[in-house]
Amino acid sequence: MGKGTRKRQASLEAQQKQEQERQKQRKKHKRNVIIGVCCAAAAVIIAGASVGLAIVRDTGYFLRRSVCLETPNFQVDGAMFSYFFYSKYNDYVNYYADSLTDLGLDTSLSLKEQESTYGGTWFDYFRLETQELAQDLLLFAESAKSTGLELDEEDYSYIDAALESTRQAADAAGMELDAFLDSQYGVGVREDDVRRCLELTTLAEKRYEVFVQDFSVTDEELEAYCAAHPEDFYYCDYLFYTFTADTLADATSEEAAALDQETRALAEALAACDSEEAFEAAVLEQERALAEEELTEEDEESILEDIRITYHKYGTENEEDQWAFDAARQAGDTAVFGSDGEYTVYYLLQPQYRQEYITKNVRHILLTSNTYETEEDAEAKAEELLAQWLEDGGTAEAFAALARQYSEDTGSVTDGGLYANVLRGEMGGEFENWCYSDERAPGDTGTLSSSYGVHVMYFEGDGLPAWAAQAYNTLRSDAYDTLYEELTDTTPMTTNVDRISRLRA
Repeated sequence: MGKGTRKRQASLEAQQKQEQERQKQRKKHKRNVIIGVCCAAAAVIIAGASVGLAIVRDTGYFLRRSVCLETPNFQVDGAMFSYFFYSKYNDYVNYYADSLTDLGLDTSLSLKEQESTYGGTWFDYFRLETQELAQDLLLFAESAKSTGLELDEEDYSYIDAALESTRQAADAAGMELDAFLDSQYGVGVREDDVRRCLELTTLAEKRYEVFVQDFSVTDEELEAYCAAHPEDFYYCDYLFYTFTADTLADATSEEAAALDQETRALAEALAACDSEEAFEAAVLEQERALAEEELTEEDEESILEDIRITYHKYGTENEEDQWAFDAARQAGDTAVFGSDGEYTVYYLLQPQYRQEYITKNVRHILLTSNTYETEEDAEAKAEELLAQWLEDGGTAEAFAALARQYSEDTGSVTDGGLYANVLRGEMGGEFENWCYSDERAPGDTGTLSSSYGVHVMYFEGDGLPAWAAQAYNTLRSDAYDTLYEELTDTTPMTTNVDRISRLRA
């Protein structure tokens, strides 16, 4: 008789964010250069000159006079590049703190002496990441200038507040500000350098905000995009089970044909099931008949799990998908596909559909271990900010103002901490659970901890349907790519890799 087999297929799952550990401060070691000379007097002179040079170097004098990237109206010098470089480095070390050994990154050694898992040295990896960031900032800053955008009083207030937070972090660490900046962003980086970085970043982000605000799309355009790209939006759910004929090595052609016909008949019988429950019961009956031992309840649950496929993506490359995504399909439809002694039965649970659930709009203020010594310190600050929010009126605008001043999330800070149209699986963990709680209502606030730090939350309300949010994001991304290509083609830029490579790391 025919033999039943089950094939497990992976369903869509939201990626889990890796748990974040507290940042491990990178130790920096001064290297002593010993110069052997035969003249004592000369040794004193050379040693004195070396000490003087080290003092000048440690103040960042040469960093500020070393231009790494430059456009007609803006530049990133060595001190600024160091700030951006170590910001990238610190974020990476902070996020992957518990995986650094596996990644092959030793924070006690020079980055230039360690091979990266991405190819080249770890210095090369962070250098390229920082170059890309600096290029983006310069392009958008130039575009801001050409369109008449300038920093205003609110922007400078935000920058002042960010610098004050840095001073507070230095005080909390028991360090002088210069020493704190040395430890975080590289020897020689000073407060004025950080200010110039924040000014460049704020101006570039201001230009990006204009792009976001100017971008618009109609419901008809979203529908048209969805229709033109069904593979990105449509799914179906189904049950399936495969029958495979017993094989006889010395079977005649007549015997093989009979086995094939018998296996096909078993598949057709299963396809005659008129309900989901009947299909599952028939599969379990088949599996029990084939099992050498009595199936346990756990065995049967596993079988039913294996034959159920959800979120199967749209396709037309094979006859099974062509059948499943035919516009005429209805729930409960069945079909048999196969030949030569192997036949698979499909039972359609849900025909072609889009993800219609409603996304969420939320603001947050992120407080991380970059600034706060302990999680308790960050939680105390979170409660302080909620109290301040109430004093300021308890509105979305008041929350946005606090986010611009205190949030450490560079992805949302300039937009007042806003994440619009948050999809399921996009954030994950407690952040997503908070957003999608059945009890959530516009204006709700709260605090929670995640792998990134402590979050002060503010719920704005519902967003677009999930499919529409996905289409909107894709169209906006395409528009951004067009703008970026235009800025790249029309903005002269010089990158001095040799000077960048002299960065101490």
